[in-house]
Amino acid sequence: MLTYYKTMKDPTGQAARYLNFLSNYDFSLIHRSSEKHVNADSISRIRPCEVDGGEPCKQCNRRVTGQHCVQTRAQRQRVDEYNDDNSAETCREPQQTASPVQGGGREGKRRRRRLRRSAPSLEATAPQAWDAGIAGWSPEFVRDAQLRDCDIAPAVDWVENGQRPHWDEMETKSPMIRALWQQFESLVVHNGVLYRQFYNPSGLCVHFQLVLPSEMKVAFLELVHADAAGHLKFAKCVSHVARRAWWLYWKRDLKQTVY
Repeated sequence: MLTYYKTMKDPTGQAARYLNFLSNYDFSLIHRSSEKHVNADSISRIRPCEVDGGEPCKQCNRRVTGQHCVQTRAQRQRVDEYNDDNSAETCREPQQTASPVQGGGREGKRRRRRLRRSAPSLEATAPQAWDAGIAGWSPEFVRDAQLRDCDIAPAVDWVENGQRPHWDEMETKSPMIRALWQQFESLVVHNGVLYRQFYNPSGLCVHFQLVLPSEMKVAFLELVHADAAGHLKFAKCVSHVARRAWWLYWKRDLKQTVY
């Protein structure tokens, strides 16, 4: 480091102040290889617990764990606060309030206990989804929503009857109905609710995707983005949506929600 400062061409700022300080001393730099450098920092490497005949030091809990562990200032402060709180709890009488200090008129100082923050409620993280009544999204509610959706109700009838109509009847239908017609072999009904089977590249069904009705899209996307995905970007939210639901153009709707 000293060689670096001495060979600087235009030292400024802190480097210039270092050189100004070093100019008061007369010294020479001699390089010594690491093989010969065996006596470096021999004093500074002594552990605090190795002084005074191995008696325990203030920063070491070697006698407790058997290993040397130096505590930082913040760790020691937390330990002291914890010990103070425990001692105050043991000595405090039940239903006893703090009394003023005798003669001083000032109230005794009581250490304030740190409260652990609880997880935010769904009402705070996804208010629109909460207002839409997601707490009542039961299988009966979802089935009724699918039957009210004109793009999903015919597919529910196809799967329950085990037969889909001819393609000629689909030419004048919406893109969503035509997409469900083409994926008829992947559609199943569980507890009266229509699902789409999602297959991995090996051809195994890994999970079932809810065929989501239109009236539930806004609340569902906010629920995924604001709660399940933790307000992450679009690429992180894709997997959360794909594991739970499916509808036509769902990626386009997800982009509009995220951005």
